Formats: sequence, structure tokens, C-alpha cells
Amino acid sequence: MSLYSGLKTTAKRLLTQYGQSVTLSYYRDKTFDPILGNHHGGTTKTEIGKGAIFNFSKREIDGESVLGSDGNLYLSIDVQPASGDTITIDGADWHIVGVNDSNPAGVSVYYQCQVRK
Repeated sequence: MSLYSGLKTTAKRLLTQYGQSVTLSYYRDKTFDPILGNHHGGTTKTEIGKGAIFNFSKREIDGESVLGSDGNLYLSIDVQPASGDTITIDGADWHIVGVNDSNPAGVSVYYQCQVRK
């Protein structure tokens, strides 16, 4: 087991222990219209994972790319999320605005997602 595989296991254990269940709804074989913000065609699939959502710090909020109402989600899931996907957290739907894959040496340890209602 590589160091990063061990870190992935630790991240998943911590998010399972201290986070909550989340449901990722994502499309495959789709086209996304960034102007209208919607998808055309494709198939909707879902995946269950564990996550913990936090507020962004005041210094990170610029009112344009990061809004005060945005959430900073740390996620352990088997499918890589993408911008435009939807994630349900505690019964509320959030849209994924951006994804940072913490991926040293080809091992996705966790995903950090900017989410917006």
C-alpha cells in the first residue's frame, strides 16, 4: 500500500465518522450549456458518498467566483464529481461549481468541491 492509498483510507474513515451521507447526481453522455446552466441528453446516475460541508472563510469570499452562501465540501466518493453535477446534502440540493481533486501520485485522496444552492 502506497502512502497515498493510506491517506485515502484515512480520509474516507474520517469523513465516514464525522461527515454525513451525500448523494451525487451526475450525467454521462451529455452536453452542458454554461450560459443556461443546464444539461442536454445523457443519462442521470447517482452515487452515495460521505462528506463534510463548511463555510468559506471571509477572505476567500469575493462576491463573484465565491459567494457568501457557497459551501466548501470535502467528499469521499467512488465517482469523480464535475462542475454542473448536483449533490444532495441533508435533503438540500447543491450544484457543484468547481472541483479540486486531491490527487498526489494518481491516487484521489478526496475531492474538495465548491457547491452552491
